[in-house]
Amino acid sequence: MMIRNVLLLTLLFSHYAYAVSTQECIQLHGQLGNYGISEKDISPKCYSLFKSETTAKAIHQDVASNREVVVFKNTIYLKDLNSGKIYINSGDQTRARDLVAVFYDSENQEIYAFDREDFSVKVYNANIMGNVAPYRIIKTESLSGVIDIVVQGEKVYVLNSSMNKVFAFSREANSLQLEGKRKLELLEEYEMIPNEAYALEINGDKIEVKDVENNFLLVLPRN
Repeated sequence: MMIRNVLLLTLLFSHYAYAVSTQECIQLHGQLGNYGISEKDISPKCYSLFKSETTAKAIHQDVASNREVVVFKNTIYLKDLNSGKIYINSGDQTRARDLVAVFYDSENQEIYAFDREDFSVKVYNANIMGNVAPYRIIKTESLSGVIDIVVQGEKVYVLNSSMNKVFAFSREANSLQLEGKRKLELLEEYEMIPNEAYALEINGDKIEVKDVENNFLLVLPRN
């Protein structure tokens, strides 16, 4: 069995070096994740291709740690901008389906990814990649329509353009816990007038909502 796996991986890597299309990259990256490989010949070409085909909300660059996270479909990529190494989290254990927004929390070394398939925020340990399950999931009806995520201190802020609201949850909120011990604490809720909301920023004691051209639409006082 071990010899067979080695042969399969050898074939994967040789094919991977020539992967040029988005579909080829998706298939190969998914297989790498299922083999539990967190960093092995992750093609910069594929990484750049995914970045160019996803939205701005699916990319988050953290200045403090000099790391960049990209989500594309059901895969998470973490790039160390100092070394250039690219790490991958992909496979059946991730429970990811259609990731469309991401935030890298450098203080707690966590990756927050919004999954549009089941309207949930999945939280991953940024130091353990490969084919790794989220260790917290925030899942409620309030997340249907989320387009942006920001983590500030012990709160997770989400911008919901469908409901025209900003919600703040406890960072420790987790629907994976057993019934009766489940913690999905909605700490704050902010109403917005209908607009072309696209991006969310937390700046001191203010919540800033911007449009696609980075113009201010709304500034709310933060509790």
